[in-house]
Amino acid sequence: RTEGNTLSLNLLPSEACVYVFEEHAGQVNDISRDYESKPLEAVWKISISEDGKSFEEFDTTDALYNLARKMPTFCGIVRYEASVKLDRLPEKISLGNVGEIATLYVNDKCCGDSLFVPFAFDVKDKCVVGENKITVDVVTNLGYRERDSASTYHSLLAMGLTGPVELKF
Repeated sequence: RTEGNTLSLNLLPSEACVYVFEEHAGQVNDISRDYESKPLEAVWKISISEDGKSFEEFDTTDALYNLARKMPTFCGIVRYEASVKLDRLPEKISLGNVGEIATLYVNDKCCGDSLFVPFAFDVKDKCVVGENKITVDVVTNLGYRERDSASTYHSLLAMGLTGPVELKF
């Protein structure tokens, strides 16, 4: 929001914004707003791949968890797939906590990648009323597999998608 020579800006941790100032007579709109949040309740099929090409099924769960507890040296891609029935269309999907890099697909359409909190993606034109396929690919940290003497005792982020996953309206 701008008033006179002052610009008010609200950013979440790790977010960035670029503003270009130029002379114009138009109104600057305030695009920041609060969203109504609803937990995305789903049964997730979890598959893993070390080469990024072939995936093998690892687990099925309705409660997301830190995969490092079951695979402490895994390094690769963890794929989460769920089918969700929507009765209204969200504007965003927030993945909550992710370790390390996330790519979101809705109905096989890529919604983007994120390396930092907030792991929130615009899904306005990708969801439909009814059944929707949600896929999240998480690239894990190489540090889980390649522990050297200098990094052995450094803590790493939780591995995979730990949530909570939320729909934003």
